[in-house]
Amino acid sequence: MRRCDRRHPPHREHEPRHLGYVRAVLPESLHSRPLTASGTICRSRASRAAPPGRWGGPATPGALKPTAGRGYEGPERRSVPGRSSVSSTQPRYPTSLRVAFVPGEGAPSARATNISAGGMFVHTERKLSRGALLSVALELPDGPAPVQAKVIHDVAPARRRTSPDEHGVGVQFVGTDDAFRDRLERYIESLLARSKVPVRVLLIARDLLHEKGWTQLTARDPAGSYCLTGALSKAAGGDRDAYRAALQSMGPRLSVPACAFGGFNCHCAVLSWNDREGRTKNEVIAKLDEVISEALDAGASA
Repeated sequence: MRRCDRRHPPHREHEPRHLGYVRAVLPESLHSRPLTASGTICRSRASRAAPPGRWGGPATPGALKPTAGRGYEGPERRSVPGRSSVSSTQPRYPTSLRVAFVPGEGAPSARATNISAGGMFVHTERKLSRGALLSVALELPDGPAPVQAKVIHDVAPARRRTSPDEHGVGVQFVGTDDAFRDRLERYIESLLARSKVPVRVLLIARDLLHEKGWTQLTARDPAGSYCLTGALSKAAGGDRDAYRAALQSMGPRLSVPACAFGGFNCHCAVLSWNDREGRTKNEVIAKLDEVISEALDAGASA
């Protein structure tokens, strides 16, 4: 059960067209928090605000699975000189950056198709064995960025399924210095800044579903797993504007009616889509990936 936006008449009630909910009007303090069918707040998912992140947004939960880039699912490990060793996975962002091998004589062209603070997936026809150490120059917008990388995952042509972009290697950045990290950080921030969609919230929500599991709001809700609205709420870290912006970015792409009272700024559409019979975790994550990719592509072409 759920309540619409507080700007709507408080005496009005509405009921979703799916099972597992009853009509109710909630106290204002509980507005926009996902509920179970028994009427209890999903506190493990929505009531704890995430701490601020490095750039003023919500912090990325630790040890979350990165973007499900095809053929590149290995963890990434960063060792920062002068600080304690950090082992973490990083959100991956779709991109298209030229990668030059050093030395590059006779080497086929290559490009990064997704990137994170810890590594990237490189589309290349070059045969590279897992564990190989590479010297590459990543063509960032402000110029080439030399970096050492280690192959942690490879996708051979025989395993190609739908796209030639699947052929390549996932690499982990090793031995990076502050200058490289700062340049890469600025590039990733530029991807986010060009998008009108709250990409960071969507990325964290998707990673929460990967790591903690996905659920539908029923009385048999598995402990600790997230529905889509719960993951978005957690990822927004208590920022109601960011949460509503995430709902607005998802709702129109779900082929479900908007809320009669709050439109796509209300969570009704996302809840209804999430709880549809037969819905799967893979479908939910794929939809998040679709919205994220569209947003970043639109930002890149702006």
